[in-house]
Amino acid sequence: MKFLADESCDYLIVKTLRSLNHDVIYIAETTPGISDQLVAKKALESNRMLITEDRDFSHFVFAEAQKQVGVIYLRYPYTVRKHIAKQLTELIIDKSENLTGKFMVIQPGSHRIRKLP
Repeated sequence: MKFLADESCDYLIVKTLRSLNHDVIYIAETTPGISDQLVAKKALESNRMLITEDRDFSHFVFAEAQKQVGVIYLRYPYTVRKHIAKQLTELIIDKSENLTGKFMVIQPGSHRIRKLP
């Protein structure tokens, strides 16, 4: 799958996805410091699922009805971050055909998937 990882994402996520042969653009490597609006635009224009740890993207998608291919929002407290990459990759493998057009929230031990507007 093709992903765009927001600058807020832990590099372990990017490294893990790349090791599984996913195509990942990491904002921290390519265009650090760009606005969230530009990150969202870049994800849509490059037809990539957006991965973020920034809750502002839920506002863009639902309140402002900004189109996206799909969004994966990671909500992990610092104390359990070592599990984030494993849970994310397991869900991507399990739900890969159902991620397009969805907003998925992943947190320790659970996830929610909602259709994008």
